[in-house]
Amino acid sequence: MREVERMASEQSIDTMALNVLLRQTREAQHLTLDTVSSQLNMSLQQLSRLESDDLEPTTMTPFERGYVRNYAAMLNIPTEQIEHYFPSNQVVSDLHSVQRYYSFDDKKPFFARPAGRSFIYLLGIAVVALLLWLLWPKNTTSQPSPQPEAQLLSPIQSPGSSTDSSAQ
Repeated sequence: MREVERMASEQSIDTMALNVLLRQTREAQHLTLDTVSSQLNMSLQQLSRLESDDLEPTTMTPFERGYVRNYAAMLNIPTEQIEHYFPSNQVVSDLHSVQRYYSFDDKKPFFARPAGRSFIYLLGIAVVALLLWLLWPKNTTSQPSPQPEAQLLSPIQSPGSSTDSSAQ
């Protein structure tokens, strides 16, 4: 913390670039990029970019700003000094502008709409009805009785005749 105050007194915050502030503070605390990388769970490439000369705080995304804030918090740089680099009047996220450039017809598939769901329900009821009709037991009264078959195979006899009359 004292190192940061000493550096701030040597060089004005207004003129010191953000990447220089981050690099000088890290070096003053004798931290390597590997150590910082493991503590912040960031890659060395991300940290190198934050300390490079082509870092432009005004064009950073909210995620990149969060990385810078986490890095500064780890280095014990006061939040006010870091927020100074980010413009306060800039809109962080303009959802309407994103929708304007990337607007697509958001049509639901047929089966996700109410008519599609009704069609699926009716189709399911029809399948169940068909299965019940095919598997339902058939009516047993329409089958012929075994008696007529037995009468066809037996010899025809008149009521008054007997089978012993042929022996006479």
